[in-house]
Amino acid sequence: MKAYLAAAATIVCFSLPAQAAITVIGKGQAVDCFQAAEKASRDALPMVDRDNALESCSEALTDKIPAKDRTATLINRGLIETSAGETDKAIADYEAALARDPGITEAYIGRGLALLRAGRYQAAREDFDRALAQGTANAHIVYFDRGVAQEKAGNIAGAYRDYKQALALAPDFKAASEELSRFRVVDKQVAASR
Repeated sequence: MKAYLAAAATIVCFSLPAQAAITVIGKGQAVDCFQAAEKASRDALPMVDRDNALESCSEALTDKIPAKDRTATLINRGLIETSAGETDKAIADYEAALARDPGITEAYIGRGLALLRAGRYQAAREDFDRALAQGTANAHIVYFDRGVAQEKAGNIAGAYRDYKQALALAPDFKAASEELSRFRVVDKQVAASR
């Protein structure tokens, strides 16, 4: 029997720390960018500091830094841009990082989150799928974010499964628990309400 899926609400809040900032070794603007991205991933970087952080990232990218640090700085700047709501710029930075290193999972996670915030749910889901396939220490958050993308796109059963998987991987993950509390399963039918 085909399950009927219905949703009465959408999720307003997205989980920003789907990734940690990428560590940069040494001194200078790239390290400043990393530290700001780390704060942004915890939603602890005040908006007033974001401009300075983005400037540090941009200056670091004009410096002669090792290729690995350049890729990390693009990802870190993308994370800060996403937290500031500059999704087009963030997506461009993640794509530049992926052009340099297509195997870097954090870039897929970051781009997925920026795409999610931009309302491009299918593309976000594809990036989250790729990150999960490559493996990540933050799989519970990636499943949660993919669940958000699924729900926004109208795939309620898929969202439910992803939230359940996020909670299975991290039983204390409050955001997943809260989202699951909105769902009810009756006769193989999943519905969400808010």
